[in-house]
Amino acid sequence: MSKSRRVFQAIDLDRTLFNTRKLEEVSYALIATLHPRIAKHALQESARNIKAGTSFFIFRFLREHLTKQEYSNYITALKEATQPEDFRLEGAVERIVFAKSKPEWSAGIVTYGLPEDQLLKMELAGFVDELPMLGTNTPDKGRVIGAWQQPDGRFLLPEELGGGYVEWVTLDDDKPEAFVHLPARCYGVLVKGKSVTASKGIPAYTQPVAVVETLHDSITYLRKLLAS
Repeated sequence: MSKSRRVFQAIDLDRTLFNTRKLEEVSYALIATLHPRIAKHALQESARNIKAGTSFFIFRFLREHLTKQEYSNYITALKEATQPEDFRLEGAVERIVFAKSKPEWSAGIVTYGLPEDQLLKMELAGFVDELPMLGTNTPDKGRVIGAWQQPDGRFLLPEELGGGYVEWVTLDDDKPEAFVHLPARCYGVLVKGKSVTASKGIPAYTQPVAVVETLHDSITYLRKLLAS
């Protein structure tokens, strides 16, 4: 049987590592210039999703309202107008470095959204070569991680995240609902600094979930936790 690593650190992308608000701001400015006919609609859709506590998939919205050539031109303009640092939230680089700092640890980005869109965000922020990525079809990361757990309690990672077994899993995410169904042998870190849903309340959890403001706070918490 494959030897286990000690821990896998799952890290969310949007509003945890990636500055989703910055992407929206730059995109709205580009849309207003390139495609003013849909600019107001884009803002309305974003506001509606924020109010509902759901995700606004801006790339999907633009694909639905632009021709293929118009969308391609928008992506080109977006890349020309920005640098990777524009999309990295405070502590993102340090959090990734920490996750990779010990040989008995492994890590990856576990993100809700269309894989091609999330991969584009990874590219914009310069994360593609730093960590593997798994796209999910639900923000309920606890259920996703629970599906990895084996009868002996260990977790078998998906091939997208490197495969193999780990003994424990940690999860950094900005959405309170991500942790509701965390299985045993998991620790959550709710990073609420840029969350748009944490203000609606934090539910009771069956597994330990630390509530922190920034990724620097997450590092401090996990350094103590994983040293024990």
